[in-house]
Amino acid sequence: MPEDFQDYLTLLIKDIDNAGTLEELGMRTMNYLIHEKGINNRYLPALAMRVKWVNGKSSTLDEAGKAIGVTRERVRQMEGKLKPLSINLVVAPKLIYSVIGILKTANTWEEFKAYAKEIKLSAEIDNWSIDSLRQLVNIFNVQIVISELDSLISKIEPVMIDNSVMKTVRGYRNALGLIDVPALSQALGESPTKCIEVLKAMYPHVLIANNLAMANQRQGGSVTNILLKQLSIKSPLKPSILVEGIERASGYRRTPMVGSQEDLENLVIQIAGNPPSLENINPDLSEDFELGDIELWLQQVIGERSIGIIHRDELSELAISDGINPSSIGAYLSISTIIRNVSPGIFALVGTEVEGSVIDSYRNGFLADYTPPSFEYALIDERTMELSITPNVSLYTGGSLSIGSGLTDLVGDFRFNTRCECASFKSEADIRLAPSGYWVGFTALLMHSRSVHNGGPGIPLKIIFDFHDLTAELRN
Repeated sequence: MPEDFQDYLTLLIKDIDNAGTLEELGMRTMNYLIHEKGINNRYLPALAMRVKWVNGKSSTLDEAGKAIGVTRERVRQMEGKLKPLSINLVVAPKLIYSVIGILKTANTWEEFKAYAKEIKLSAEIDNWSIDSLRQLVNIFNVQIVISELDSLISKIEPVMIDNSVMKTVRGYRNALGLIDVPALSQALGESPTKCIEVLKAMYPHVLIANNLAMANQRQGGSVTNILLKQLSIKSPLKPSILVEGIERASGYRRTPMVGSQEDLENLVIQIAGNPPSLENINPDLSEDFELGDIELWLQQVIGERSIGIIHRDELSELAISDGINPSSIGAYLSISTIIRNVSPGIFALVGTEVEGSVIDSYRNGFLADYTPPSFEYALIDERTMELSITPNVSLYTGGSLSIGSGLTDLVGDFRFNTRCECASFKSEADIRLAPSGYWVGFTALLMHSRSVHNGGPGIPLKIIFDFHDLTAELRN
């Protein structure tokens, strides 16, 4: 390293030692590091935005890049060159000893910030957290100072988390990462404020909306993904509409729904802005997001309809035509966050507004054209029965047949393993009588008929039931 460059770095160390505020200390430290690593000085503002130890908080790659007119990827590359973040000093900068002096007199983090504000230790002390302060001190690699800081921090943040506490917290956290803070407070016997401290100690990413907390190991979590799905269909959307999507996801995951409507809407606004829109969500969270194949298909098929709505059976018929299992479509209609049920059996994409008169007219027209499945059965001999059936779309979708008492008495005690005379069909599905009284389990066999033997809604087929071998064989 040239001698004049080494002298310049020494001057920068002196500049660090003379910093008067935490922000000055952070910026001068960053200035030293980029010169030491050979990074162009133009990247100083962007890299300073990316770390919490300069101003107490960090910005996204996108925000940092826009600040100096470069791409987010270029900022990412410069961050890589910056590491490791370490300056080996014998004595820490003078300001760090001022920080330690205040910590010795403070009993809480709030008291520390109040004292720091009083002596103008920081221009924006409320931006700072214990974590960002610790990161700044650790850069200078003065172990005795780091140890003393950790000891003092443990005094002002006495969050004791043992296995029992962790188990309780996880028990009150639903599958979407949502927690009812008052309920957790009662379970732990701690104040809501202390419970929030516990959550922040256990999870890197915590958002608070009055009595509701969202705690995740990764930024954004499941709730953000649910919002991204809905907003990718239409943006902006009302918070109440987006909360309905969260509730649908909760039902699908069979996890208890947590939070009042007001708190859930507040949480949505924190994540997606007001009004909530795709553009307001952190770009780092949305850059890799995409809808699944079935969701993309639903978006295309329903979105192309001029009235914006579709009946379950019409959608299933389109699925059959496109080679998609109609049973999977039926499941998505019940659980998908991008779908809304606007009337019994009739669905629309999230955010679609349709007048009631349009829905009624569409439903009446559909019912007028509806054709139920038809079937006949006959005993061939003492062990076999022939079922002649003309399936409709609903039978393909649900796989269940409504049968009379005569056939119910005949098949009620039997489960028939399904197969086809072509010998190319394999399925674990059984045709059986369900507790509801419906004869169920036809879907797999019907889908095989369609894909291999040119079957489909409205096309008659025969199934031979063997009461001795307990088989139901499709005959072509």
